[in-house]
Order: sequence, then structure tokens, then C-alpha cells
Amino acid sequence: MKIVGMFKTKTHLPELIKEVEAGEELCITNHSTPHFYPVTRTM
Repeated sequence: MKIVGMFKTKTHLPELIKEVEAGEELCITNHSTPHFYPVTRTM
């Protein structure tokens, strides 16, 4: 699972979406606290 901060998420969203579509799990954090739990492709 890839852990990514909020700032990187905002600035690299298209790249992160492609990674999730390819099967990577993503956990988005804000000040090192997870706020959005694993995002995985559901299709």
C-alpha cells in the first residue's frame, strides 16, 4: 500500500489515479494521520 500526504495527492492526482487503476492501494494522510482508507479499484 502506498501512503501519500494530502499535498502530494493534490499536486499529483492524475498520476495517483493511474496507479490505483493499475492495482496499487492508496492511503491518503493529512499531517501523518490517515483520513482516507485504502482506495482500490473496484471495477
